[in-house]
Amino acid sequence: GNMYKPLYFDRGQAIHGATNVPTYPASKGCARLRVSHMNALISWLGLGGRTGILYGRNTINLAVNVQGDWAG
Repeated sequence: GNMYKPLYFDRGQAIHGATNVPTYPASKGCARLRVSHMNALISWLGLGGRTGILYGRNTINLAVNVQGDWAG
């Protein structure tokens, strides 16, 4: 489906904006944020002016650590 401004990590999972963000686990690895929160995250990471796909492991000085169990 469509994802709003996805930031991909770990073999295709993404942090992305969504209009529906349930309060219970409803994903197979993605992290959904409200659209306004996704825009804030992108701005905080300094990616607000970027357009198109951004590649490069060392472009963003950020490590994503996903913890806990999820149904796969």
